[in-house]
Amino acid sequence: MNSTLLRAAMSPALMRTAVLSVAILMLPAAAARADAHRDSTTETGWWYFTSATDAQINAKRGEGYRLIKLGVVDNDPMRFSAVLVHNSGDYFNPADGWWYNLTFTDLEDILDAPGVRALQIVPYLNLNGALRYAVVLISNSGQYAKGWWWAHNVDLAGIQSIGANQNMRLIAWERRPNEVGRFSCVFVSNTGGDQRNWWPYPGISAGTLANLLDQHDARITDLTYIGNNQFDAVLEELEGQRWWYYYGVTASQMSILLGNRGARLYDLQRMSTGAGGSTYAVLMLNNANPLETRISSIMRSIMDNELYVPIGASLKRVNGSYRAALHHQRIFDPASTLKTLHHVHAMRQVSIGNIDFSQLINVNGFTGSPGGCPPEEPDQLEPLDDVLRLMMEQSDNVRTEAIKDRFGQASINATADALLMADTELVRRIGCGGDHNEMTLEDAGRLHEAVVNGYLNGPTGDWRDEFYDLMISSNGAAMGYGGGGGFPDLGGIIDEEAADIGLPDAKRIAFRAAVEMVNKPGGVTLSGLEHKSVFGWISIPYRTGGVLDPREFVTGTFVDGAVSDPNSGAAMAAGASEILRDEIRAALLSWLVPGRLEMTPEAGFETSGFQGGPFAPNGRTYFLSNTGDVHVSWSATDNRTWAHILPNGGVLPPGGQALVTIYHDDPIENLLPGVYTGTATFTNLTNGIGNTTRSMMATVHAIPGDMNCDGMVNNFDIDAFVLALTNPALYARTYPLCDINAADVNDDGMVNNFDIDPFVECVINFGCP
Repeated sequence: MNSTLLRAAMSPALMRTAVLSVAILMLPAAAARADAHRDSTTETGWWYFTSATDAQINAKRGEGYRLIKLGVVDNDPMRFSAVLVHNSGDYFNPADGWWYNLTFTDLEDILDAPGVRALQIVPYLNLNGALRYAVVLISNSGQYAKGWWWAHNVDLAGIQSIGANQNMRLIAWERRPNEVGRFSCVFVSNTGGDQRNWWPYPGISAGTLANLLDQHDARITDLTYIGNNQFDAVLEELEGQRWWYYYGVTASQMSILLGNRGARLYDLQRMSTGAGGSTYAVLMLNNANPLETRISSIMRSIMDNELYVPIGASLKRVNGSYRAALHHQRIFDPASTLKTLHHVHAMRQVSIGNIDFSQLINVNGFTGSPGGCPPEEPDQLEPLDDVLRLMMEQSDNVRTEAIKDRFGQASINATADALLMADTELVRRIGCGGDHNEMTLEDAGRLHEAVVNGYLNGPTGDWRDEFYDLMISSNGAAMGYGGGGGFPDLGGIIDEEAADIGLPDAKRIAFRAAVEMVNKPGGVTLSGLEHKSVFGWISIPYRTGGVLDPREFVTGTFVDGAVSDPNSGAAMAAGASEILRDEIRAALLSWLVPGRLEMTPEAGFETSGFQGGPFAPNGRTYFLSNTGDVHVSWSATDNRTWAHILPNGGVLPPGGQALVTIYHDDPIENLLPGVYTGTATFTNLTNGIGNTTRSMMATVHAIPGDMNCDGMVNNFDIDAFVLALTNPALYARTYPLCDINAADVNDDGMVNNFDIDPFVECVINFGCP
């Protein structure tokens, strides 16, 4: 092998120099594992290039990524499109590599190496017009091994033959240059975890492709544009993945599509290039968590007719992790949401003593429209706190300009830098035309986290509360069915979730009163396009161990550059409220006291009587209560035949009670003299809280004079009576189940001669009086 031809680094463990004389290779199958990079929607890090050098691709591999898809986009110099996933978790493979500028002999040599398999073989023409190959490889040993085939020059019939005769499934194919209908292909064994229906379709139109996807209920696993609105596509049966495909999209459009969906690429091919830039065909898989997926779907459904308008949503625990991060690092025009930067800058100056909170400042154009472009005159003096309140609560552009004039645009931007808001910049006068102001959701979160962490705590005191007080707030009962500002559905979400979990109304009201939130929405029309956003801070009142334990979050959404004003505003607001639903529900659940059984009285059930009955008392009644906030299913069981419980189960609503009684049952009359015990068990079937027991005891007394324990007093008891008087030990051995105290007929507490006459009377009368 000529190593000078192989310029892309590969793991040494995957290299071998033997040359094969055939173009089809099969490795033994082992435990099959689906290829996660094209099948899994588990979140992972990933990367892509539309035009990269081998050095750029290898640098990314050096950061822990592995190559999963490769395209040759230029041969002078060599440049590639590439898709990579982070080599960890479900996507881990112990070794990976890729090569290019290979002759067929080189390709054979590489694919002969033990313990490797190809993900893709790409035939292309080099600068001199000679056929060359690029190949992407991964480890194929141990738990990562599976049977596979490759074919460097095969037509559709050959592909179908390999699939049918070798039970293989096509995973990648590339047309051979200047050879009509011929492909270089890679297959995997279509067995075990890799088994699924698949269909290869070369040279089909976009319309035919759409129809075939519906017909087979399938998704595309490999897509190649071949010109003239024709595609080569490999289809596989859909296994529940959320996926998308697009063609003819620009790099900018592709980026928006990916970010709006929280998706990742698993196939990328350049379709064309020209003065208007390159266009691409792409396959995408969902790469978002469930919350991101839901919010994306909600916002996109409202913006359905504007496919390439960026949307974003984020929710982050203060000083913690992101719950959702859709396009959270994308720069957008924040409109009036940027006024929070003016606000924090001014309050910072108050906190460090550079200006008094109520100091008069000049307001130019104070008669101008609060929502328009601020005029230059006339002017008047107004207290700083009033100016800030009008700027934040009424979104007054005139007062915003007054803050900018008082402190300076450069100083305000310097505050953004100090807060590590690297992608935030005040560029134009808010409310006026011009270049876009800039912000990201990540930067807005940093601002609010800084306030929580003491940014406004200076020599003159801690001004955090005043910072919040001057903003749009949504606190307590005032929230109503609107969250205030850009969170119009928050109150309704609290009520919906409280009702769904069965939270008592008094607790729902108390929860709403404990919610604190401030936010700043914004909206502007520039060059006919709508830019809508909102960002804020919220304290959600969790309870831990019965004690209020608020948790703070920073959150916001944006729609950047939409044609439709109502849709963009609706999408922004719906996402802003819905992104909080899961946290609201979790917090409400922490207020919900689990269903708990309580039972009174504590005493057990005791009954007694002579052998054969009657027994008293007949039963004992208890109060069974649910002292929690949720319904409880319960059951009652006993472990003795001589007792039963009624009722023996049911459902208790919150605060509900039930009467249950432990009775003695008919079999008690068959018990011989003695003391019998048992247990009644009451079980909370819902959560086990409050499970309890009550003791049961039945005392069966011997019938006076019934010395042989047959339940009657007659002549058959005489010998046993005499034996009890004369030889108690022998009596006990002879009648082990009988009670010698039955001979105490005169009831003086002793068995002796004074019992003889009363015993005789009992025998004569067939029972004692």
